[in-house]
Amino acid sequence: MALIPDRATLRKRFFAEWPQIVRIVIAAVVSWEVCLLIDTSAVPIFAVVAPLVAMRDQPFSALNVSFDRIVGVVVGVVLGVVVVRVFGSTLLSVVVVLVVGLLCGVVLRIGPVLNIQVTLTGLLVFTSVDPDTYGVTRLWETLIGAGVTVALSPLLFPPDAAKQYRLELHRVCVGLSEHVAQAASLVEDASSNHQELVELHDEARKTENSAQALPGILASAKRAVRNNPLRRRDIGPLETLAEPTATVVEMARWTRLLVEEVADLSGRPDVDPLWPSSGASLSRVLRPLAAVIDGVLVKDAGEGATIAVAAEELRRWREVDKHPLAVIMRRPTFRLLRTVATLTGETVPNLPHPSGTDSVGDLVGETPVEGGHDHSGGGPPGDRRRGGSRPPP
Repeated sequence: MALIPDRATLRKRFFAEWPQIVRIVIAAVVSWEVCLLIDTSAVPIFAVVAPLVAMRDQPFSALNVSFDRIVGVVVGVVLGVVVVRVFGSTLLSVVVVLVVGLLCGVVLRIGPVLNIQVTLTGLLVFTSVDPDTYGVTRLWETLIGAGVTVALSPLLFPPDAAKQYRLELHRVCVGLSEHVAQAASLVEDASSNHQELVELHDEARKTENSAQALPGILASAKRAVRNNPLRRRDIGPLETLAEPTATVVEMARWTRLLVEEVADLSGRPDVDPLWPSSGASLSRVLRPLAAVIDGVLVKDAGEGATIAVAAEELRRWREVDKHPLAVIMRRPTFRLLRTVATLTGETVPNLPHPSGTDSVGDLVGETPVEGGHDHSGGGPPGDRRRGGSRPPP
């Protein structure tokens, strides 16, 4: 790994980081000047440190301020001064600050990482000849720096959480559209495209993981726009994305499962004779589905998109191909089709459930339950083939 990144990486980093640098510099300068209005003899370096440690460049941060760090500095100063007064500057004092500070860091944190600011600030008190003066100075300068940081953060290049979320949602949708289109191309000769299908499954799994993270990212974006007065106009648009987000999560699950089934079967020589018929039939279902996903979610121009062609191809496939392995592939295909139909507002009736071999319930132990919801998902085969809810294709 190179110590110095290449020019393209540096350019990318600078483009991403320059707003944060400008925010910190402006907040630091303002904090310094405010402190000088109070005490002209001071060198208010702690006021400059506050925005440096508190400002963060997180797209979905409400104010781009790490409140846990600000609180940590304040609590740390108080802890250090009290411990030095009680125990003096001894090893016992250091141990007490370490233990109490780290315990406070467990409580005084917002993110998933332990807040060490309490301990760090408390230990710095020991570096001063006069801990009391140091503590008081650090405290009031930090409070001013923190106040300026909180006040200016929403105004200095405020993060566009709604835009960032739409970009992430669009990225996942592009991935889903591409995966379905690639699967449609590869399944026609799946036995020869086994390695490509395995690679596609890896990509589909990554996309599924990204899709599963979308609801949490959306919730963070909503909190950000509610807390930032300059972004509250985005509350409504973000609320409208809740339903499409849920649909995308469901689509990612069935896309990944479908590709997984096909990739597994394509590696079996005994299944090779199945692909000229089943592979072609599956491809004819997936191509219009990919077109609908691309038109509605990617290009946002899918008013005329319909899944009727895909539904008809699935029905024909079911009529002419009763092979048990074809039935297994039709199961996630039908679920994917039904989920994509919610994008166009179409209702996909459950296909007839004839008696005989063409029953996923008979083949994989799935028991149809009337009126239920499909909670089968992307677990291991033994898990995902239990407890389906609708008559399968």
